[in-house]
Amino acid sequence: MITRARRLAVALKQGPTVTDANYEAEASRGYDAMEQALGMAPARYRQDALGESIRYAIAKSNLGPIVVAGTAIGIRAIEFGETKAAPARRLGKMFPKAELMPADVTYRK
Repeated sequence: MITRARRLAVALKQGPTVTDANYEAEASRGYDAMEQALGMAPARYRQDALGESIRYAIAKSNLGPIVVAGTAIGIRAIEFGETKAAPARRLGKMFPKAELMPADVTYRK
């Protein structure tokens, strides 16, 4: 099942405007809800996270290495990988224009 947030993320990359993407994804809960679901302003998401600072932490899990990435607004990605570097590389591909930074102690809590 694809969530509204996922449909919105896909529509933002494909649609001509943020408003069109919102309607296509049936995410009519308002702009603040879209920001929370995406972890950033929809317009910034469309621009490959241009100007965003995304912090991430990598940990071990039963499913392999996991990376949790977020902005000041909220969690943006949770990714698993075969190696410790794989999830972080995927973040770079997902958000090529963002500043990706390893998490500090505060973020890890």
